[in-house]
Amino acid sequence: MDSRQIEDFRACFPLISHYDGAIAFLDSAASSQKPSCVIDRVSDYYSREHANIHRGLYSLSEKATAAFEGARSSVASFIGASDPREVIFTKGCTEAINIVASAWGRKFLTSDDEVIVTVAEHHANMVPWLMLQQQIGFTLHHIPLTLSCTIDLDAFRSRLNERTKLVATHHVSNVLGMVQPIRAIVAAAQEVGARVLIDGAQAVPHLSINVVELGVDFYAFSAHKMVGPTGVGVLWGRQDILEGMGPYEGGGDMIITVSQTGFETADIPHKFEAGTPNIAGVLGFEAAIQFMKSWDHQMLRTHEQHLARKLIVGLAAFSRIKLLNAQIMVKEEWNQQSCRDLAENWVGIVSFSHQDIHAHDLACFLDGHGVAVRAGHHCAMPLHDYLNVGSSLRVSPYYYNNPAEIESLLSALQAAEEFFL
Repeated sequence: MDSRQIEDFRACFPLISHYDGAIAFLDSAASSQKPSCVIDRVSDYYSREHANIHRGLYSLSEKATAAFEGARSSVASFIGASDPREVIFTKGCTEAINIVASAWGRKFLTSDDEVIVTVAEHHANMVPWLMLQQQIGFTLHHIPLTLSCTIDLDAFRSRLNERTKLVATHHVSNVLGMVQPIRAIVAAAQEVGARVLIDGAQAVPHLSINVVELGVDFYAFSAHKMVGPTGVGVLWGRQDILEGMGPYEGGGDMIITVSQTGFETADIPHKFEAGTPNIAGVLGFEAAIQFMKSWDHQMLRTHEQHLARKLIVGLAAFSRIKLLNAQIMVKEEWNQQSCRDLAENWVGIVSFSHQDIHAHDLACFLDGHGVAVRAGHHCAMPLHDYLNVGSSLRVSPYYYNNPAEIESLLSALQAAEEFFL
């Protein structure tokens, strides 16, 4: 691992440089920091390039349209999509999943059907199906986890049958950090003809994704968790499925013709992109993709795993702290290979609870010591109920963090115990 390259990567993020070590930002699973090139790209669009897209027969609009559609091609290439038209720009992963629930679910699900999720879903991949279930009346199954915090494949396979129409699950848990066996899930679902939707919000920032190789039908993710702007997301779907779906919203740009008695929708992807999109955000997202592609991904992942290893070993010294992802054992010896092996099924998110200090109190105390972490249910209340944990703290280091920030967290935790206990 090249520490100089990590420092060069870290220097690209102005907020981190601005605080110069005064804040240890360890909440990247909620939203990552942004490099200067992303901020500059958004600013440049508004300063020098702004015009609405797809509508103006003048050069400024045509250039903005070309840049926007070029970004679509960049996203398609980044996730291994075979056709840029399969990339739908949304305001985030949440909206992407809601598009599937609304535009696909309302059309193809009936009261006799079944949908499968897991107990570990983010609310964005739980609530839309609960809402749709109330309206349609299908059966919604929640699959448990194994002790290693991955989906129980035996329980999953036992639930699959000819009535199963959709499997909706996460690629990486936003609480536990575990990578799910997507190919095994897809293979089992395909045996009964079920569609597969993957919430990739926590996977895309860390893993190399190829949606075609995964074999999924839908893949949703956000830009802001992978150093891109907020308010931008992607729904990728297989062309034939997207073409068979109805529109999600009505308005400008998603139609070919409109009369007083009806309308004809545009082709994909525009059928799902009503109104003026977040043009600047999409261009910033493309800048984020190009930025991440310019770095050695394996080097960054190895660094992230070293940080997470240091965190877990440090937390193990606190007898009152309980790791939610307790299957990640503290090893006597860690080396490059062991970190790479761990990286195959874990992205470094660490959640824990303290038996004597409430998560919110602990988070506020840590903030007073310059450490930013997440506290609460992390939009995963069913998972916390399943694990019998009221609330937890989530620490999510990213590539721009360094060992000193992990030390700051551990020192602040020690100070918190001395203060509260």
